[in-house]
Amino acid sequence: MSVITLTTDLGKSDHYLALLKGRLVAAAPKFQLIDITHAHQHFTLTTAAYTLAQAWQAFPEGSLHLCSVGTFHNSPSFLFAEYRGHYFALPDNGLLSLILAFSPLRSKQTDFGLPKLEMPKKIYRIETRDDSSFPQIEVFEQVASHLAKAKPVEQIGVPARQIKELIPLTPVISDQFVRASILYIDHFGNAILNINKKLFERVSRGRPFALFFKNNDPLTKIHRHYGEVEPGEPLCLFNSAGLLEIAVNMGHAAELFNLHLNDSIQIDFLS
Repeated sequence: MSVITLTTDLGKSDHYLALLKGRLVAAAPKFQLIDITHAHQHFTLTTAAYTLAQAWQAFPEGSLHLCSVGTFHNSPSFLFAEYRGHYFALPDNGLLSLILAFSPLRSKQTDFGLPKLEMPKKIYRIETRDDSSFPQIEVFEQVASHLAKAKPVEQIGVPARQIKELIPLTPVISDQFVRASILYIDHFGNAILNINKKLFERVSRGRPFALFFKNNDPLTKIHRHYGEVEPGEPLCLFNSAGLLEIAVNMGHAAELFNLHLNDSIQIDFLS
């Protein structure tokens, strides 16, 4: 059975998500629908891209990943892309580039944001009707039906000559410090930074460090897992995506320390 994943900002308190799922089931009844998340803050592309980036490679090849965040603008245009055996359908608003930039494989292998992003070789544009009030439903239904009927992907739209690309916020780096930013706060309150292990080790060169956040005491040790500190105590570690995060064992770091998206986090390296 083929898989369709859904990442949206539609929430679950209205009928919008059910309407989308109903149309998808009707268009591709043999596909299994899997929710990634629907709780994103409206129009916040970075958090949506991060969550889908962590999940899509866990699914079998041939999976279709639908992402609907920040869709409503004057002339919505959608992209269909084939990448490493997976399919993506999403608005042409920079989401595709962010999803690939936040890929765990990429973030573990390179300094964050470097080198130049590897983009899919096959990207097609799917236009929508000017009078459409819910364009993502029409596009996603069309894409699901196309794949369910095993039609050639080359017939799904016209080749996209140019697409919108967004570059994730990158850390400020010097010999003595890294100034990072919080790019995601998860359900447990862990604050995930835009700095990976390779970058951290390149700048630190084995020196002691002090990680400062708000007016709290700095963190001075990288831990392997949450249980290495007492319950309620803060720590920092590299997560499964290869990115540094601030956490509290059995606690909610974001609430406890008043951390928010895009907050600046300073890491000083001591000579």
